Amino acid sequence: PYVASPTGTWHTGSTFVPLSDGTIKFWFRDESNPGVKRIYTSTDDGETLQYVGSGNFSCPPCQASSLTLSDGTVVISTPTAINGRTKFKLLFSLDNGQTFDLMTLPFAKTKFMAYSSIIALSDDLLMCAVEGNWGSGAVNTNTFEDIGIFLINTSGALKYGFNS
Repeated sequence: PYVASPTGTWHTGSTFVPLSDGTIKFWFRDESNPGVKRIYTSTDDGETLQYVGSGNFSCPPCQASSLTLSDGTVVISTPTAINGRTKFKLLFSLDNGQTFDLMTLPFAKTKFMAYSSIIALSDDLLMCAVEGNWGSGAVNTNTFEDIGIFLINTSGALKYGFNS
């Protein structure tokens, strides 16, 4: 989806999740302000969007992926470097998507990674497919668009935290 901000700037590359209270929360990349995700909410099944503000995590102009676990934990997969598609992280919110204070950096900070898609195989096991420069062993489309697939066991991580 595309949405115009209050200043008239168009935002693209959204990801969204339904929250436990029925609200839908959207995160849009800001084409005119790299490093910023704009947040919108909807309380009417997406008919209208209300601008909330900016997120508490940085990101390049890149699409992210998100989901909500059955306990209400919101997970976003995205690169987090402001000026490039590196520092890929999984971000976890335990407060309905208000903050993302728990995050992990599963790969080298300098590794090129961009668009991702994340699904929950169960509440304890996530699978994420990530476009990146993976090299041998990946599903190869060209030098910069290999697809890597990895599994994340969240049970211990959410209980004991991550090392980032």
